[in-house]
Formats: sequence, structure tokens, C-alpha cells
Amino acid sequence: MTMPANIVIIINNLGIGGAERLVVGDVNEMLKIGINVRLITLKPESKSSFIGSLNLEKEKFHCVPFPNLFDIKSWLKLVQIIKSTEPDLVVTHLWFANTIGRIAARIAGVKSIISFEQNVYDDIKTKKMFFVDWCLQFLSMKIIAVSNAVKKSLIKHGIKESRIDVLYNSIDLKVFETTDKIGEIRKEFNIPEDSFLYIFVGRLIHQKAVDILLDSFIATDSDAYLLIVGKGPDREELELKVSSSGLKEKIIFTGVRNDTSSLLLSADCFILPSRYEGLPLVLIEALAAGLPIIVSDFEASKEVIIHEKNGLIVPREDVKALALGMTRIKEDGELRARLALEAKITATRFSISNHVRDILRYIKSSHI
Repeated sequence: MTMPANIVIIINNLGIGGAERLVVGDVNEMLKIGINVRLITLKPESKSSFIGSLNLEKEKFHCVPFPNLFDIKSWLKLVQIIKSTEPDLVVTHLWFANTIGRIAARIAGVKSIISFEQNVYDDIKTKKMFFVDWCLQFLSMKIIAVSNAVKKSLIKHGIKESRIDVLYNSIDLKVFETTDKIGEIRKEFNIPEDSFLYIFVGRLIHQKAVDILLDSFIATDSDAYLLIVGKGPDREELELKVSSSGLKEKIIFTGVRNDTSSLLLSADCFILPSRYEGLPLVLIEALAAGLPIIVSDFEASKEVIIHEKNGLIVPREDVKALALGMTRIKEDGELRARLALEAKITATRFSISNHVRDILRYIKSSHI
């Protein structure tokens, strides 16, 4: 009889974000197929969290708060938990957890460690953070880049190419089979059922280019609506822009939500105008929702979207081009239907079951 694998996943916490959604999906899928999985977080949960979507038993979910990188008591507790689990594989996500998690795993005697890199961090990480990544790369069996664009960035910052594998973000496709809340979402935000609805989901930061999206929406001069889902330091500035546009009733800021699937299924077009990206999970979710998609031409977008086949690709920071794309999607029903169909087909490449299967390949144990 074969023994189930033991896997430990370490992440900062389950706050609203793509890496966090991926972890919840991986954990739930692992449980479904009989994997012994433990989840360790290193920071307390925020008010907005995906913890409610986690199917893990309480005794297998550990929070070991690290107020900083040098908290000795937290280090000792984390190492003890990892050691007692005797994991066949430790998986870490995001810089803080990648740093602490792989050191602790090595101290606990674990040799099979993989560490996920979710973004193109060229303008995000500090020089010190890149130096830590360079030093610690040798503790990981593999560094997992979520796109070739992320892989290219890692190599640029000194990570050996031989240590990098590309594993695309994935989702539970079944979540997007339920459409019973579409009417509720539109009613919540006073959006008429017959009105065209664009949607953006992501952090409100410079990277995401929501400022470009707003300018483009204003330029379309249509009777459509726009949902901006997420939070971030740019929200106040973006809301001021909306106030001065006279379209305050048409552009709705929802704040952070944990019902992304229902929001996407309620919309008619998804827009991601980012200046750069790794491979955002929400793009995969928009495909699964069967939405016509418009993305900017950041490098990773071309790994998923084929222009005019399963979405439209427009130049970054080009207000006019994005506005034209938005108008095309709204006015051309045949185009919408074709893009939506191809989006659903493309989404099948990004099933969470495939993602977990690929993770299990890193277990070098004879009993799996």
C-alpha cells in the first residue's frame, strides 16, 4: 500500500491576492486527492482573507507570526512544526515566506523545497531583497516562475536558469460553473441588467494602470458601467479622477471582495491594462468566466492571450487604443461571442488539478 505524501505550504497569510487564491486552490485540491497537507502562515490574517474558502482542518493550519525576520521564538516554533510533519515537500510563496520558509525547512532537515515567484519584481523588490533571493536560491530544489516573463526577470537578477521551472498559475474551474448570483451582483451596485459592464480586478497601484483604464472608459463616452474591484494606495487619487469626470454613477469602486468569480460572471468584458505583470491569477479567472478580455501588451500576456482569438491585446499606456478596444467589444456581439468561447477553451489549460499534479512531481519519494 502506498503512503500519502506529506506537504507543507508556507505563505505570508491568506489576504486577498493571486498567490493566496492559488494556495487555497492547491490545498483544497490536495485534500481532495488524499494528500496530507499542512498550511503555515507567518502573519495574522487581515479582515479581508480567503481563509473562509479553505477546507483544511484546524489542526493542520498553523499561524506562526513573525513580527520581523529575526524573531527567535518564531523561528524555533516554525522549525519544530516543519520537523514534526516530516514533509516530503515544502512549498513557499511570496518573498517574506520564501525567505523564512526555506531556511526553516532546511534547518528542519527538508531537502525538497520549491519556492514560487509570482511577479516581475524589477521595480518592486529592493536591492537587499534581490541579494537575499540570490543567496537563498541554493536552498530550493527549484524556483517556480509563474510565467516565462518572470523567469526572464529572475535570470536578470542572478537566479541560475537551471534552477528555474515555469509553472503557470491555475484555478478551480468548477467555481465558474455557477451563475446564480449574477443578478444579485448587479442589483447590489444598481447596474441595470441590460447595461454593458466592464470589470477590472486587482490592486490599485501604479503597476496595474487603472488610471489608463479610467481615461479610456471616459473617452468611450458610452452608457456602459465599470467595476473597479480591489484596494490600494492609489484609490483616493483614482476616485478624484472619477469625481471630476462626471461619471461617478457609472464607475464603481467595490473595495476588496472575496467573491471574484461571481463578479466576473456578472460582467461583459474583463480589462487588465497593466504596465507589467507576472501572470495574474485573475486573468485565468476571466478566461474561465468566459469573458471577452482586453489586456495590455505586457510580456506575460502574450503567453496566454492570442490577439483577436481569445482576447484583444492593446499597447500599454495607450488610452486611445484601449478605448477603441473597449468600444469594439461592446458594439460587436459576434466578436464577443467568439472571444468568450475561445476564452473558455483556453482556461482548460489552467486547471488546479494539473497544477497540483505538477507540484507532486517534485516529490522525490518512493511512496508517492
